[in-house]
Amino acid sequence: MNSIQFKLRAELLQQAQDAFAKLPDLSGVVHGYRRIAQGARGRRTALFPSRKNGITVALESQLELAYCLLLERDAEVIGYRCQAINIQHGQGKKYTPDFLVLMANQQWLVREIKPNQQHLDEENKLRFLEIKNILNLCDFHFSIVDSNALPSKKYLENLYFFYSRSSFRAWSSQELVLARQLIASLSNPMSLGDVYTASTEAALSPFLVDYLLFHRVLVIDMSRPLSLDMPVGVLQ
Repeated sequence: MNSIQFKLRAELLQQAQDAFAKLPDLSGVVHGYRRIAQGARGRRTALFPSRKNGITVALESQLELAYCLLLERDAEVIGYRCQAINIQHGQGKKYTPDFLVLMANQQWLVREIKPNQQHLDEENKLRFLEIKNILNLCDFHFSIVDSNALPSKKYLENLYFFYSRSSFRAWSSQELVLARQLIASLSNPMSLGDVYTASTEAALSPFLVDYLLFHRVLVIDMSRPLSLDMPVGVLQ
């Protein structure tokens, strides 16, 4: 890495550090470089309460919300921020990516969310290629995530259901251990209703079951409509 690349990487790391240190506003929301107005006509913006980050993030689209769910579920993701860095390119141009993600191995990921990257015009394809090359030189990994890389609509609906029911509080390590011990004691095959009933009888919250389903300790077919009689497996 030459001196120019080293300087640019240092600038990006400083921006990342500042973004992760930024405090929420009075409504509890952390905004990035682009302040996203909620409720604008014709836009499906969202506010997402991130358990992993301990903040609420402002999102520009439902696709971004879907991607947040995947980041929350990924055990290798330490944290993430939206519109967190500005990247200078071309003749005085600036680019603000949708997501900056910190991984457990300290790798930085930069992600742009698009409905379908195959529909990008040539100008944007060239722009994103330039951005990717700049970031690669600084040891930041860039890629575009589109709807083709996301799970099905039903899968995401179910994922959001379990997340929203289980992310309102932090579960203690003791609660998680007790839940795992309970699950190990249950007879197979077991249904979703069986697990909920067993947790209630053991004085454990059924929302803890939702947490284990979201984080893949318990496994169901997320592509199907939810029902209490659907089979539940345990990830080995």
